[in-house]
Amino acid sequence: CQLRGADELAAVLRQELGVEAGAVTSDGRCSWVKFECLGSCDTAPMAMIDDAYHENLNPARLRRILSELD
Repeated sequence: CQLRGADELAAVLRQELGVEAGAVTSDGRCSWVKFECLGSCDTAPMAMIDDAYHENLNPARLRRILSELD
């Protein structure tokens, strides 16, 4: 993930959620952490949101996923 754009995705999370890794949003609904590896190298970069893996992410797809969260 690191070699395939994970830093860009972390920047999106910072911007969209307004918090750094390990912090919780002001409404208490969201937080995010950076994992070293989730074991999906062939579909990197990826993220686990709740119990679902989201693979082959790019900033636009991640923003769309975040916007669809309830």
